[in-house]
Amino acid sequence: MPAQEQFTIGVEEEYQIVDRETRELRSRALRILPEAQAAVGDSVTPELYLSQIEIGTNVCGTLGEVRDELTRLRREIISAAESDGNRIAAAGTHPFSHWEDQELTPKRRYRGIAEEYEQLAREHLIYGCHIHVGVNDREAAIAVMNRARLWLAPLLALAANSPYSQQLYGAERWSQSRTPEQDLEPGEVAYNYDEWDRELTDTRINWCRVVEKRARHGERSFVELTRTRYRGVISSIKHQFQLMKPESLTRVRNELDGDDYDLDAVIGYVADRRAAYARGGGHPSERLYTKRLRRERDVAVSFLLDQSSSTARTIGRHPLQPYTHPGRRIIEIEKEGLVLMSEALEAVGDAYAIYGFTSEGRRNVKFYVVKDFDERYSEEIERRIGGINYQHNTRLGAAVRHAAARLVRQEARTRLLIVLSDGRPYDHDYGDARYAREDTREALRQARRQGIIPFCITIDRDSEAELKDLYGEVGYTIIDDVLSLPERMPAIYRRLTT
Repeated sequence: MPAQEQFTIGVEEEYQIVDRETRELRSRALRILPEAQAAVGDSVTPELYLSQIEIGTNVCGTLGEVRDELTRLRREIISAAESDGNRIAAAGTHPFSHWEDQELTPKRRYRGIAEEYEQLAREHLIYGCHIHVGVNDREAAIAVMNRARLWLAPLLALAANSPYSQQLYGAERWSQSRTPEQDLEPGEVAYNYDEWDRELTDTRINWCRVVEKRARHGERSFVELTRTRYRGVISSIKHQFQLMKPESLTRVRNELDGDDYDLDAVIGYVADRRAAYARGGGHPSERLYTKRLRRERDVAVSFLLDQSSSTARTIGRHPLQPYTHPGRRIIEIEKEGLVLMSEALEAVGDAYAIYGFTSEGRRNVKFYVVKDFDERYSEEIERRIGGINYQHNTRLGAAVRHAAARLVRQEARTRLLIVLSDGRPYDHDYGDARYAREDTREALRQARRQGIIPFCITIDRDSEAELKDLYGEVGYTIIDDVLSLPERMPAIYRRLTT
């Protein structure tokens, strides 16, 4: 049988785009593509990052055809890159350019990959060669794959051991990239929490360590500028929340004893007694008094703020490239929301606490106490709000469990946990997105069983189906216009507590 009837071959190669002089990676794919595609059509395409470019051969029947195709495509992509003042390099990774400096290709598919895998996608700046072999006979294909299985482990080991990755090698790269348990600083306290494992359909006991930290100090100027920016809004919110505050005393009628007579009850008593005398019997009610009892709103609320690095994204005209264009950061807008909420809650008198959290793996979940229930809203708290900053990841399940453990100690009829986040949970050792979602959902269920009402405020409209799966049992709202978040938060709170 002729070779071309036994199998077909196609090859894809991913290349680095590097500066002609410095050899640094350059995000120039969109500049190179037009000339390259004019020569070879759709055989050259973009990849996840703009510093990558890919070629793909036609389906070939012989190795000679593959060689000719690769020679032609490589020649054209090199020419197009040189026309833009760049060079093409072929290697699995780059020896010194950092993944944080690379721009994402503005396509829906790549944006989806970055949102789904987050840190794992961003830090794996890799370039591959894919060889596709088509086998016409099904039995032969199975036999080939059975033989190939023997080589999967060595191939995986070779792929995992990049010759250079931030100056670490092989096993050292793996162990140091997954952060070990960090030492406690003076005054810090650590707590262990279980985590739900969907594969085990059971909890991993004491799997996560939450380290309680005092929030860093910043400048009061952030709170002062926020008050100035929202002066009219704050005045209106304060007035609305003061109306929610009940009168300090309320009159209770029909009591056996009390502070004063209830005139209507006394008149009724006299009339009933005369009627009973005329009938020859009966006992009219002797509940003739009124009492004045103190009434208070019985609400305690915890705000849990996502401080992960994704909140560094800026709000502007370039949502596909949030790290590379100027604008207001999401975390700054979230902090403004906390300032407005603090002003509102001071007006109504509800007990409240403000917490933030980030994570670097399951043993390093950092829980920042910005304001605790027993602390007054003061200049000290304002400096802590000003010091809130973004960093690391979002192990939401562990943070929810710790916030709930603190909130459940509050003796209040209504206990509310409001999670303020820009999207979905993620940590580098979660395993996958579904694991993270299911653990978070289980943590929220546990909070409900403790008598807490969880609620999430998020801005991630693009993953609404996943948010419904994650928060649908407990309630959530999506803020389409992030810049309206500070003004929307008090209205949401009023709806939840009235």
